Amino acid sequence: MRSNTSTTAIELAVLWSGLQPIASREALHTAPLLYDYARASGMDNAYWTSHHMLFANSRLYVQDLPTNKQCGATDLDPLADIDLGGRDDLLTARVERDIMELKEPSWAWSTTATPMSPTGSIRTTRPSSPRSRTRAERERGLSELLQERRLPPGQDHR
Repeated sequence: MRSNTSTTAIELAVLWSGLQPIASREALHTAPLLYDYARASGMDNAYWTSHHMLFANSRLYVQDLPTNKQCGATDLDPLADIDLGGRDDLLTARVERDIMELKEPSWAWSTTATPMSPTGSIRTTRPSSPRSRTRAERERGLSELLQERRLPPGQDHR
């Protein structure tokens, strides 16, 4: 999947949950996200951005994501500007390093502070490794996640 957008709570919620942008705040904050599904299925996953996590309180939306790897602008440069974010070349270097530590199969998301003109491309070659969990174990984990995130009867995530 590829999306050329800025990092906003609505953008992230829509792309990561599949909900519409007009969904209620409660739905956007309680719907299972791709990261939840990845973790429940036993996949390593990551979120990297060169956006500053204090901008629009983005940190509050991503701080509890069940990721194996995660970074924001101040992880790349402690003096990163709140409006401009971190340098995209630093993000690219971080992703190239971290992605090699994820077990296959994995799922990852990277977004640059300047989505209209990214300054780097990520090149990796990774050996594929078999998963240690069986399909039944991954499905059981997913089922438990869905039960945990289920809304009371009569409500849905729209």
